[in-house]
Amino acid sequence: MTIAFGQVFWVVAIKAHTITGGEDGLLKIARLPASLGVAAFDLKNNVALYYFVLVIFVGVSLLLWRLVHSPFGRIVKAIKQNETRARFVGYDVWRYKAAVLVISAGLSGLAGALFAMAQSSAFPRRHEPALLGLRGDDDAGRRWPGVVLGSGDRRPAHSSSPAM
Repeated sequence: MTIAFGQVFWVVAIKAHTITGGEDGLLKIARLPASLGVAAFDLKNNVALYYFVLVIFVGVSLLLWRLVHSPFGRIVKAIKQNETRARFVGYDVWRYKAAVLVISAGLSGLAGALFAMAQSSAFPRRHEPALLGLRGDDDAGRRWPGVVLGSGDRRPAHSSSPAM
């Protein structure tokens, strides 16, 4: 069902040209200043945007670490290991799954917004390769450090491969 919904939204995004820009995507996305109440940061400079994203990344990583090691995270781990047992013990499995879905969607939206700000544009097909490394299978917990470190490698692919 998830793939079906994703395809439906993708088709709607392509066909709603006046809202999404269709296959051209959204172009010329402005980098607005980040106002945090007590301070405002001008994000038009790439270095300022980099540090802004770095602070958000560190903050979200700490929050997620805390969430995983909280009672909520332990219950989610129990649901992952044996959903029937967690339901039998008395946990509302559907509610925990819905909460994880909302957290995941919110973080994905945040990451997409920051990526669109960095690129000053958003295209329908641009995000698919990045999402493949973060799919939610059993290895995802061990794979994310490699994905994060690999995303920081900005060398062209041909420069790191041996000569043929």
